[in-house]
Amino acid sequence: MDNFLIEYRDPLFGILIFFILVFIVSFFSYWWAYYKRKEQESEISKFFSKFEENADEEILNIQKTDTKKAFLLLANAFEKSGDFEKAIAIYLNLSKLSKDSFEKEEILKRLGFIYFKIGFLEKSKEIFIKTLKFFPRDKESLKYLMVIYEKLQQYDKAIEILESLEELGIEKYESEYIKALYLVKNSTSDTDKLINIYNECNELVRVVFKYLFDYYPQIAWKNIKSKDLIYISDILWHLPFEKIDFKYVKKDQFLSELYSAKGYIDTKKSSKIFELNVLLNLKNDIADLDFEYLCNECKSIFPISFTRCPNCLSPKSPTVEFILTKKRAINEENISI
Repeated sequence: MDNFLIEYRDPLFGILIFFILVFIVSFFSYWWAYYKRKEQESEISKFFSKFEENADEEILNIQKTDTKKAFLLLANAFEKSGDFEKAIAIYLNLSKLSKDSFEKEEILKRLGFIYFKIGFLEKSKEIFIKTLKFFPRDKESLKYLMVIYEKLQQYDKAIEILESLEELGIEKYESEYIKALYLVKNSTSDTDKLINIYNECNELVRVVFKYLFDYYPQIAWKNIKSKDLIYISDILWHLPFEKIDFKYVKKDQFLSELYSAKGYIDTKKSSKIFELNVLLNLKNDIADLDFEYLCNECKSIFPISFTRCPNCLSPKSPTVEFILTKKRAINEENISI
């Protein structure tokens, strides 16, 4: 008997029992969640089926119209609250009920927007392509499809969609942004085209000069306008020392303040910009600059750099906001996309 009890006091036996219990709990949790989801989907389907019972056709159509409006509002509420699964379930059921082509188009578009928001780009692409088969001149669907191709780095297809959008009328900076991005992502050496895009659309300073300062810094310094430096101040702050044109820097007040605060030069003792002024007065390694990015269209703020706003999809360069932060270790790098 003692030998039997010793075997069951074996640590390996205890570990085995633990993993068996974890498996059992996980198994039942998974199937319970699956059951509840199916039950929820079944309830929504049954709810919709109530409005398909035989009745006077005119009255039934009125009921359906009112019900659809109510469910569209409900789906929209779920969408805004972030409960995308319920919103998708409602839109899918509404698409089965709807017989009006324009109504179906709107429902399909809403589904495409939701899948886009949650990152299911392939599914979203499929829906927008389907929408455009029936409504090839739908500007909103075309724009989202172009952005999806951009995010999937299928720039040739994005350019094709752009051609259709240009026929329908599109803001110049929207059009030039895709062309600039196409040139940048294909590592073109035709910098003249990029400079022309920048001269025509100053709103695209970021996408153009991020690339030029990385690969053609001399051309970048030669063509950047002083008034646009603030929009790439984070790029300039993190620019390697050997890529900085100090002749240009000393002629510009903002750059002189920026690089004096950085410690690369010693020509400015103060600045009207609070964060730079603090760094100029500290004269030590305690503080550093970090950055936030304000979309000038929707006013959303993000901690990571962008060329197209993640919220409203505007390609206009964001406003760069300065933030004082603790000095990083030498081997740490600022990460941005």
